[in-house]
Amino acid sequence: MARPLLSAVVGVLAAFGALYYFGELHSPFVRILAGAGITGIVYLTIMLFILGQKDFYLDLLQEIARAKPVQPIDRALDSP
Repeated sequence: MARPLLSAVVGVLAAFGALYYFGELHSPFVRILAGAGITGIVYLTIMLFILGQKDFYLDLLQEIARAKPVQPIDRALDSP
């Protein structure tokens, strides 16, 4: 729990710092995209490379890719 929280806090601080440095952006949409992008990049960089979680997330993505899709249940067959 501490690793993701640490990464998120550092990411948010980096986004606030960058937005403060660049000043007022013209559009709120651009401001949201910039803040989310900076937060996400910093978060992923810290989690994957600095805190050594790269192997965990690569294994997770491989397991998700190998998982078989769930077949929908045909409810018409269950009706009396």
